[in-house]
This record gives sequence, C-alpha cells and structure tokens, in this order.
Amino acid sequence: AEELNDEITTEHFRKLVDALTTSTQRMHEGTAALHANLDESRDEARALRQELARVRAQAKIDPLTKLANRFGFEDGIAALRDREHAGRSSHALLIADLDKFKNINDRYGHVFGDKILKVVAKSIAAVAGSNDVVARFGGEEFIIVVSDTTLENAVAVAERLRAGIEAGRIFNPKTNEEIERITVSVGVT
Repeated sequence: AEELNDEITTEHFRKLVDALTTSTQRMHEGTAALHANLDESRDEARALRQELARVRAQAKIDPLTKLANRFGFEDGIAALRDREHAGRSSHALLIADLDKFKNINDRYGHVFGDKILKVVAKSIAAVAGSNDVVARFGGEEFIIVVSDTTLENAVAVAERLRAGIEAGRIFNPKTNEEIERITVSVGVT
C-alpha cells in the first residue's frame, strides 16, 4: 500500500501484482492443505468415536456367554426404568446358580465348564422375554429381571428354566458318555 502511494512505474506495478498473485496462490495452497488435514482429522475422529462406541458396548458383554455382564446389567436396568410408564410396573428378579458347578470344573476341566456355561446361558436367554434383562452376574451365577410380570409368572419362568436345564443331556466329548446332570437353583422375588 505504501508503494502504491508513491509514483511507481509500470514495471514496478507488475512486480507488485506478481508478488500479490504469488502470495495469494501460496495462501490458497495452504488453505487447501488445511482443509485436507481437517477432513482427515474429521475422518479419524469419526473412526475413533465408532471404535469407542464398539468398545463401550463390548465392555458390557460377558465374552464367554455373550450375555450382559454386571455393567450391562446396570444399563439394562436403567433402560427398563426408562421404558416404564407413569403407572406402576411389576418386575421380578430371578437369580440362578448352577448347582455343584465346582465339581464339573474339577472333574472335567475349566474348558469343559466354560462350554456348560455357554449352553446354560443360551437356555436362560431362550426363556427370557425380549424386554427382560439377562446377565451373567458371577462365575456360575445368572440374573434375570422379568419385566411387567406377576410373581406367579416369574415363578413359572424360573421353573421352565430349571426344568429345561435339568432335562438337558451333556456328554463327555472324550468318552461320549453322559455326565452327571446339570441342575440349577433359582430364587425369585
């Protein structure tokens, strides 16, 4: 601007215009690079948010049984509370514990015991309704919150679970002989 205030020659004016053009071009290239970096950062942030959501969801699932773990159970209870209407809802809590499970682990090994836990988890999930909260609460302890139910219905669910697990047959994979029956005790409140 100072140079333009003085009297300048055409040649000097062209040099100024060339310098301004070059400077504008560099600014444009710098801005384009910043936009590219910003787009890359947005993509990376989006990928990190997706990964975080996946890990958060995974942290609430028991890796062995694919049922909710304690954290997932707490989220399920919160969701159940959120679904409740203004009126009172009756829910029942079932706690299931595999009987003498330590004997299975001691006799057949933990890998075989894990297979038993998976089968039991599937049986529990099959008995539970779509709005119920089902979780592996401890080693061989499972918990079910039966939503919108009566105590009588909850007892019937517990009995179906107990009878279904007891009716199952489990065979030793090495000898193909039937092993002792798996039974479960279920408390209802």
